[in-house]
Amino acid sequence: MCPRSVAFVRPCNPTATSQPPVGERWVHEAKWDGWRFQIIKAAGEVRLFARSGAEWTDRLPAIAEAIAALPARSAQLDGELCLCDERGQPNFHALQGTMRSRYPD
Repeated sequence: MCPRSVAFVRPCNPTATSQPPVGERWVHEAKWDGWRFQIIKAAGEVRLFARSGAEWTDRLPAIAEAIAALPARSAQLDGELCLCDERGQPNFHALQGTMRSRYPD
């Protein structure tokens, strides 16, 4: 196992609202039906974390390898991990079932 020099960064918790605040200091994004994930690439390694900080790198090696192949020395991605159907629509129930398997990758 390689050394773990890359650490989880606790993300902000988004909140739902009927009307988001406005102004140049606010950022908004659509909520997808997925699992919030953080992917960090630094110091020659990639690590994947769930919103709670639980590490998923070893269970999702193909995603880690794809991020490692990106032409960037470092990156931090914070977003939704989605499993899309044939129409490109997120399928949360399929994602849950897949992520419960031993090797969901």
